[in-house]
Amino acid sequence: MLELSQGQSKFISGEEFQSWFSLLENQSLDFKPGRPRLIHLIYEAGAILLGSKPRAMDYYAIDTEFESASIATRGNSNFTLKRTHGPRFGDYLKSFEQVQKQLHAGNAYQINLTCPFDYQVSGAPETAHNFMFAPSAASFAQSAYWPDRKMSFLSNSPETLFTARPTQAGQWRVASKPIKGTQLESEQAWEILQNSTKDKAELLMITDLVRNDLNRLSHGKAVVDALRARLDVPGLVHQYSEVSALVDAKTSVGELVRCLFPGGSITGAPKLRVFELINEIEVEPRGFYCGSTLFWDGSGLSCSINIRSAQIDWAQASARFNAGGGITVQSEASSEWQELQSKLSSLEKALIQASP
Repeated sequence: MLELSQGQSKFISGEEFQSWFSLLENQSLDFKPGRPRLIHLIYEAGAILLGSKPRAMDYYAIDTEFESASIATRGNSNFTLKRTHGPRFGDYLKSFEQVQKQLHAGNAYQINLTCPFDYQVSGAPETAHNFMFAPSAASFAQSAYWPDRKMSFLSNSPETLFTARPTQAGQWRVASKPIKGTQLESEQAWEILQNSTKDKAELLMITDLVRNDLNRLSHGKAVVDALRARLDVPGLVHQYSEVSALVDAKTSVGELVRCLFPGGSITGAPKLRVFELINEIEVEPRGFYCGSTLFWDGSGLSCSINIRSAQIDWAQASARFNAGGGITVQSEASSEWQELQSKLSSLEKALIQASP
């Protein structure tokens, strides 16, 4: 856990965002920050970068420099979690039908539909920050606590917006790993995913979208390194692709973020139009959920897509989780609703099991 005071972290408002982001556009991939840097990009910041009208938010990014990570110790009080509010299937169905209307009208090929769920929580921040899925090289585990605001962000995302690492040839390899397709863990889960035309179509669309994003950085030379590969996380089986490109070391961090954020898997295709449609269909802003967290330490950059994530307000003893999935014309509302609930349960269990 990173325990970060408000003085060490800058919360970027809408008025500040463009000037703050221009600093990232002036820092190349081979620039070495004096201290490790953690940047939370709120999902709604995507509107600014895509040239759309953003929803009104208190902040659009959190920029933190820190000396080192402080590891949380297990707290003495149990962490408890009780769901207090969230959409029922009938509510979800109305939004699902709105998505289908847009798809059948030809306004999009795929739209990622999500829902917020609210919880009552108790316990200490130290306890909540001990949450973990089973160890996995695919997980992007990160958590941060701001004591001045009594606020926690928790995420154990299996999805990577991008990693950027230098090569021996002096270029940088940028790789993105979009996830599309989910099944409950079972002996048949992977076979079901492989035989699903709907899940295949979802992933192929987003893989092509990400390749197009990376082509903008690499003069059309992005490649698909893996297609429909298997990814196991506790209780769930996913399929993913890996798309990469070699870029010049002088490519700016801001340019890289602008090309890929927000992630195609949590928006849809085409990205800008779908982003606008999501804002029309989803009543609540997503905030931290479906945003991205960038870790930058001088040796490379790693940037997640914040799924399987939670935001906790300790002053109000409340938390918000979100869950969702990609919708195509082949999607069935009941199946999508069940997948959403499975993803939500995965995060709930991880947090509850982490308390002593």
